[in-house]
Amino acid sequence: MRQTFDVLAETVATLYGKSPTEAESFLKTICSRLRVDRERGDCTDLERLLSVLRTDALARGLPPALVRARLSPLQQRVEVLFRESAAMAHGVQKQ
Repeated sequence: MRQTFDVLAETVATLYGKSPTEAESFLKTICSRLRVDRERGDCTDLERLLSVLRTDALARGLPPALVRARLSPLQQRVEVLFRESAAMAHGVQKQ
């Protein structure tokens, strides 16, 4: 999960035109407000973060196509993580 948060920070940097340090700080602020633990966060937390970023970027007037292009790969990654975690949970229940 931590790797996905790192990719999210990189995405924030490119989406908002921030330095990596500024993007990291911005993401930490959002995580703090949402009470998301980046080390133990789960797919639901990532989905909430993506939703907040999408809403914020659009509210700042960034073009919807740009927002979609930057966040779509992360959304797909979160969907894969959801499926993997559901499959693992299902496997545990079968045993």
